[in-house]
Amino acid sequence: MVIAITSLFTMSQVVNQDLTNNGIYNFLDELANIKIIDLNSATKPYSRMFIAMKLKQAIASREKLNKRQNKDLDFYLRDYNLELQSNLKYFKQTKGLFHTKENFGIL
Repeated sequence: MVIAITSLFTMSQVVNQDLTNNGIYNFLDELANIKIIDLNSATKPYSRMFIAMKLKQAIASREKLNKRQNKDLDFYLRDYNLELQSNLKYFKQTKGLFHTKENFGIL
């Protein structure tokens, strides 16, 4: 009974981006060096939501980025797209082979 009651008040867990993924960390450091975003690199690892917000902030300064940086920004925005979209419905009704499956997939 106690477990059921306490589970109602739990919060979601913050998911940190693994430090071995050097690509995103190097890209964020590069954006910070050219003053596109503000970043405190001493607080690594960053959460996925934090990275997504910094990438969203960089969209406003696309004209200051070179061709490679714009490609990298597009690449990382695709990876962190779910963190940026708060209006997603995570479950939909999907037609199965023999019957309809409910609450399956991302809409």
